[in-house]
Amino acid sequence: MSTHENAQVSLNILPVELFYRILDHLDSETILLSFGYVCQRFHAIVKTYNRYKIDLSSISKSNFHSVCHLLQPDNIISLTLSDDIETPGQISLFLSIFHIHQFTRLRHLTLIGIT
Repeated sequence: MSTHENAQVSLNILPVELFYRILDHLDSETILLSFGYVCQRFHAIVKTYNRYKIDLSSISKSNFHSVCHLLQPDNIISLTLSDDIETPGQISLFLSIFHIHQFTRLRHLTLIGIT
């Protein structure tokens, strides 16, 4: 076996803790809408990851609904919602889906464009 062949590593054998470190550097939209659909193991890792920093201030409406469907509130540590011109009514819509008391690990909450 050559040195090059020895250097190849399958992501499927990496420990979950290492995946969590990788996810710490990705945005939540990418994690939930892309990474989680690669394979069953990645999906399970995404569901148990508990350091989400959700920023919905510039998300499209279709992605907003997809992300909300996949969110587990107790895994979110930071949340940004917006009612500005690009995302009108987002805060009310979000709060019609989730109750703020579900976010048991939330440390940071940012609300943009509140009037």
